Amino acid sequence: MLGRIRPSAPVIEPTASYDAPPEPDPLAPDPNARRVVRWCEVEAVLASRCQRCHAIPSQAGAPFPLLGFADTQREHPPGSGEPIVRRMAHVIRHRIMPPIHMPLEPPVLPLEPAEVDLLLVWLEEGGLPFGGVDCASQRAPGAPASASHR
Repeated sequence: MLGRIRPSAPVIEPTASYDAPPEPDPLAPDPNARRVVRWCEVEAVLASRCQRCHAIPSQAGAPFPLLGFADTQREHPPGSGEPIVRRMAHVIRHRIMPPIHMPLEPPVLPLEPAEVDLLLVWLEEGGLPFGGVDCASQRAPGAPASASHR
């Protein structure tokens, strides 16, 4: 019996019906996030504060449109490998945007603290499409497509 090893406990084979836990959804918000910001919340701020210039055609020298989720994921400048969401985080964090110094009518107003917080939380969580990107289907019937431009 020297060549044989006996297990101290019986070996239990897993049953065929064992299901591995599902892989986590890569687009699910981090459960430890301080706040979950859905894309449609971000889109509402962009519509009311940014799309005045970040449109097609652009106004006041805006270098790219911000009309939908896909626009935030493009790289700028093209070929740089730097996504627009990274640029957005920088210009919002450092209060470069919106450009309140530009002489436009109506005047450009700074973002409200709650808007800054919402955008930065979304950007810090990766700028992902939490909640989906079809914001029109998520609005209450009769609700306006976007708030007025400021």
